[in-house]
Amino acid sequence: MAQPQVILRYLNLLVTPFPPVQPNDASPLGKKSYHNSRQFASIQVPTIEQKRRDVRLSMAGRAVLLSFDEFMQEFVPAPAGETEPADRFKTADFSAIPHKVEFDMYEPMTAAFNQDWLLPHDVAVATPHKADGNVASMQKIDSGLYPRDDASHDSTRWLSIELSIECKTEPTQQDPLDDSGLAPEAWAGKRKEVLGQVMCYAVLVFNNQQRTHHFTLLLLGPMARIMRWDRSGLTATNKFDYTKKPEYLAQFLWRFGRMTPEQRGHDPTAQRILPGSDDYKLMHARADIQTKARDVLSS
Repeated sequence: MAQPQVILRYLNLLVTPFPPVQPNDASPLGKKSYHNSRQFASIQVPTIEQKRRDVRLSMAGRAVLLSFDEFMQEFVPAPAGETEPADRFKTADFSAIPHKVEFDMYEPMTAAFNQDWLLPHDVAVATPHKADGNVASMQKIDSGLYPRDDASHDSTRWLSIELSIECKTEPTQQDPLDDSGLAPEAWAGKRKEVLGQVMCYAVLVFNNQQRTHHFTLLLLGPMARIMRWDRSGLTATNKFDYTKKPEYLAQFLWRFGRMTPEQRGHDPTAQRILPGSDDYKLMHARADIQTKARDVLSS
């Protein structure tokens, strides 16, 4: 029977209200944040560390953990009309990815992923050195999958990244989630920092693409989690050892490489307005009219 203090802790988690979201908070709800756009760079206020803390607090209590099989069945469907190469999944080799130094993980990881049978249309790119110059906060992610015809090989591109990939070396001390506790979010300070970090990366995808959801692959030394962000929060797999169960990571990459844009999280009801287009000019003309109208009313 559960101890009274355990029951009390669980009830407190259920009734504790979510921290209020501040006006400049960026959350996976897809709200624009002032410091994520060059347009608002002059009024940038929060530091990256503050932003990661704020976004983590705004998402408190909104994480759910599933087994790998449950997650795949729910969110990463097998492609219609294709037979999965189950035997090949089991013989996939990710053993060349080192686990002691984070910097050393990138190139072997992308080499292991960039196989045509795994990813027929995408390319894994390591981008730990150079940030996206279109984002005022200059945040970058270690790696990601990009369409082969729209990949950047020297910097993060939040406009076209398909799958975010973040690398850490510590399977527990840098794991932002907890499989064993009553609450999915980890409580240790360093682990919470990682949660805020990967959440901010998801925010940047929502801010720069028309998205209903977005996937992140988080490597933690020899362990991994697959994460899915949407407008209600985070759903993630339990942690798995991809050196002992390479079929898990291989199956995810194989299926992801064959998912439709909608299955990957692209919103089919929205269309990007490109600079220089007629719609772009019309949008700015209407914005100028509204701005002038406000100036007249306030004068």
